[in-house]
Formats: sequence, C-alpha cells, structure tokens
Amino acid sequence: MKFDLTNTLTLLALVTGTLSAPEPVPDVQADKAAAMKEAGLGFTPRDAPDSLVKRACDYGTGCRSVGSGSTWWTGAGKYCGFCFQVDAEHTFVNSHLYQLNSGTGSRSCCDYGVATSCRNEWAANPHYRKCGNNDRGF
Repeated sequence: MKFDLTNTLTLLALVTGTLSAPEPVPDVQADKAAAMKEAGLGFTPRDAPDSLVKRACDYGTGCRSVGSGSTWWTGAGKYCGFCFQVDAEHTFVNSHLYQLNSGTGSRSCCDYGVATSCRNEWAANPHYRKCGNNDRGF
C-alpha cells in the first residue's frame, strides 16, 4: 500500500481525533452545590472560596494548662496536644490544637479540635516536648 499526502493527513486526523477528545468529566462540586441548593441547605461563608471562619474553642474537653508557675510555661497561646504546656495529667489529643491561658483550672484550656499542623508534626516527630508559642502550635 502506497501512502500519499492525502492518505497520510487523513490517517493523522483520525488518530489525533480519537486520542485528543477525552470524554467530559462531570463537575462533582457543581452537582453537590446544586443538590445542596435544591435541599435548601445553601452555602455558609466557610464554603466560599478563599474564606476562613474561626472555629469555636471547646472548654468542656477536660484539658488544662500547666500554668504560668510551671518551668514548661512559655506564655498564653496555641499549643498542640503533644506540647508540655498542655497538662498531660488531663485529657488531651496529640493532633488537636489547644488555646491556653496562664491559669491551671478547668477554664485554662480550650480545644479547637484537629489541626493539620499538629497532626503532621506528630506524624513526623512523635515525641512530647516544650513547644514555641506560635500559630502552628509547636
């Protein structure tokens, strides 16, 4: 079989046409948004692009701060559960972020819940330690 320019171009068009025309993929987010709107659920500001909503801090978890009288104290702030500043004698979770004040009572600590920074740091470096006072929690 002898190929000339017409046959070559036709074959090329057929091959590239079948390889470059993928099937459309449904937009799952758009489908979910439509279903939520139909159900009357709508969107909250947290769901909007580029938005960050403050989380509630739960004082009812039983966590406690070591307090300002401790050698581990570095100041009121946010600490991961694996930090010495979160009193280990009370309830704590390594992957959670806690807001501590300078007290030692039941209202000295509140729990923001799981924080990606705490979870990832504990997975990479799983030991208890004195932490810095910063927004990462360690």
